[in-house]
Amino acid sequence: MKKNKEKQELEITVENFMQDLKHYRRDNIRAMLNGGILQQIEEKDKMDVYRSILALCDRRIAEQLFKITGKFTVGMLELDLENRNQRVFVSFLMTKYLKRIDCKEEADCERLFEIACTVENRNMLQYLIQQGKAVSKYPKLVTDSLELFSLIDKIPDKYLHEDCKVAFWVEAALSDRSIEAMDALAAKGFDPRVKGSDGKSAVDALEKRIGSIRYTNNRTGELKRKKDREAVRYLSRLASGKGRKEKKPSLKKWIIFGAAVLVVACIAGVVIFQSTKSDDAAGDSASTEETASDGTEEGTTDGTSGDSASASYNTDTSLTVADGDTVNIDYTGYVDDVAFDGGSTDGNGADLTIGSGTYIDDFEEQLVGHNVGENVQVTVTFPEDYGVEELNGKEAVFDVTINGIYE
Repeated sequence: MKKNKEKQELEITVENFMQDLKHYRRDNIRAMLNGGILQQIEEKDKMDVYRSILALCDRRIAEQLFKITGKFTVGMLELDLENRNQRVFVSFLMTKYLKRIDCKEEADCERLFEIACTVENRNMLQYLIQQGKAVSKYPKLVTDSLELFSLIDKIPDKYLHEDCKVAFWVEAALSDRSIEAMDALAAKGFDPRVKGSDGKSAVDALEKRIGSIRYTNNRTGELKRKKDREAVRYLSRLASGKGRKEKKPSLKKWIIFGAAVLVVACIAGVVIFQSTKSDDAAGDSASTEETASDGTEEGTTDGTSGDSASASYNTDTSLTVADGDTVNIDYTGYVDDVAFDGGSTDGNGADLTIGSGTYIDDFEEQLVGHNVGENVQVTVTFPEDYGVEELNGKEAVFDVTINGIYE
């Protein structure tokens, strides 16, 4: 027995641990973490190991690592953010360990803000804004996704000085959706004529930034250069008060439009002629329409009224969920990091009235205050007598997407 124990202890080596990480042997990894494997790893290698552990995207292992290290640092979140699974997992960590990610240094806060923008974690971004951290990175809110635009409203006016506003215009102009981003900034009241503390306008700052970009000598680089030059022209038009140039319809389009109107008129004439030709045919048509109408009304007897079925939800990302709102959501539930049967909408969407008590306790309340388009981590505990053996008394985490709010 003693010999077997010594053999087991010898298996907890750095080499074996790295092999287990490489081959995703989660049970071995958990056992080695409990066995103190991290104490055997040299200090200079620990950050890479931490990242490799978190790259497994395993919530139980991540929690185990947190208990051992006592904190998560910004460097530990520097995963492969091009990988969707790792991007989603980093967002989950930001939400769960919101105030326990170490970023005492401003440089760390700035990098954390950039990562939060990349993974589109509104919770972390809003927290950093509330703390007045990473101010110089606020313009990044317009860089990649318009989903984060509504957070601009959360920024206190004292941080929106002229230099910051100039930076917002530059970042919007260089974003993938530059025209749309600049229009959105203008709609929020940002003045395109703003000048920084150096007396340079937003257009000047954009020209300078573009001048420092090294475009590749291929088609991609040429398209990027062309797009950026168009952004300069568009920002110049906004600054001059002209806004977007409206394209006048060409003669060819007018001819096509006229032909289409003529065809519609001819068809309408034929329909009118046929309808007046035979009263019996018209009576049969009316009877058929009435029958079809009855069938449609019967089709709404699934618990949703005709008005509700035809109603559409508002997808404006500036809207915030409040008590009493009816929202449309998608979700997937996990118990012990495994998706369970019946715990997902499978992308079909589900309507929920906040405060109705339709879902499990505490589920609905955790959506309040979040915006449309936001991904929310909802943690609940199933009752002991829930009625499903695999779920009774279990803690579950739901990845919820708020698709929209009904008006």
